[in-house]
Amino acid sequence: MLISTAPTAPVTGRDFARQRILLGIPVGTMARELGLKHEAYAAQERSVAAMSDEQAVRWRLALASCATARAASLAHQGFALSDLVAAQRQAFRAVLLAK
Repeated sequence: MLISTAPTAPVTGRDFARQRILLGIPVGTMARELGLKHEAYAAQERSVAAMSDEQAVRWRLALASCATARAASLAHQGFALSDLVAAQRQAFRAVLLAK
């Protein structure tokens, strides 16, 4: 018996940009993780064109690796992940109130 999965929307660079920003990962860090130059990565991240499945998997792995490193760095500095979430919420509120 074959099991099929529901079709998903194509993944774009902008989808990864949103995730990267929410995780607080700099562009340069992601570019290094993927082995790309900063400008090339930034251009791909701004793209609305659908990524191939292979490229999306590589970007997901890089994002996970960078997020894990960020969490370890924060833990080493004495912060908990809940501190990061609270700080991000506060920053988003400040941005929304400034508009």
